[in-house]
Amino acid sequence: MINPTFQPNDNRQWRPIKFPVHAWEDFPAYANVYLYARMSDIEGAGHVTISVSQAALDLNLAPRTIEDYIRRCRQYEYFRHIEWLTKDLCHVYYASLAKVIATKSTIGGEVQTLLSPGDLKFKKAVIVEAAIASKQDQSFYQAKEYQKTRQETNKPAMVTVDQLFNEDRSSVNAGGNPLIKYKTNRFTFVDSQFPNFGASTITIASMLGRSARTIQRRLSNQYRQLLSNRHQQDLPVLPRTQLAKESGDAFVVAAMNDENLTPDPFIYFKSKAWVPLCNVYQTDILTFGMRRINNRARKLDLSISFYIGNRPGNLEPSTAL
Repeated sequence: MINPTFQPNDNRQWRPIKFPVHAWEDFPAYANVYLYARMSDIEGAGHVTISVSQAALDLNLAPRTIEDYIRRCRQYEYFRHIEWLTKDLCHVYYASLAKVIATKSTIGGEVQTLLSPGDLKFKKAVIVEAAIASKQDQSFYQAKEYQKTRQETNKPAMVTVDQLFNEDRSSVNAGGNPLIKYKTNRFTFVDSQFPNFGASTITIASMLGRSARTIQRRLSNQYRQLLSNRHQQDLPVLPRTQLAKESGDAFVVAAMNDENLTPDPFIYFKSKAWVPLCNVYQTDILTFGMRRINNRARKLDLSISFYIGNRPGNLEPSTAL
């Protein structure tokens, strides 16, 4: 039950934080209160007073659940110390990010993302979106570097993600980037010279230690809509398109396929055969590298032996779905 004297405060300031995606995936549900405390500490002092009633509203949880999460964060050393000022107010001293990574997760993650309080309710969807954005950016950079090495004098300009989603190609390409041939609701058909980029669910599943089916579920529009309804807050649909690269004349490829000379399956469209590739997603989520925080976590990992027993295998595991 929320404190009857409590008055919601909608004018508070927050401190968005960078946080490793793989560590957030490892974290149990109660660790969201640790992230909430870091965001509430706008001065970066390392300690802050949390209102249980306000946190319950912000995270869409019951006040008793918030109280339980605070105590668990103290038990498992996410908080170094807690002090209950009143029944509703608790002053917490939170552990450093490097220390949490060194003791509660695995060192060597690839990406961190910028989090705000609204993201905490959509944890699993945000994690996958950040992982997708990171891998997609990496593959785009590699494709761009490959494009620079090509020797053709009239090679087309690199296609950006925005171009894939914004250019209308309902018929034969006329005017825009020549690498984009056609577009349908599901596919973007591209030229055979198109430098591949994107992110597959198998790659993301390997990165996060989940199954490809779990990643597909978290990326689905139905899952995002379910979260929106549950928390009564909008979680936009993630725009996507699947690339299909031109492979040759449809009749020739079909004949070779009939003779078992080519692997399955092709897409046959506009009298041509196309090889289906991975999806490309349009997202504005921000991602950052992990080198600095990984180095700090490794140093702490070598010097801290007390916390070895508190690694993820000995904590309550996070759920896959």
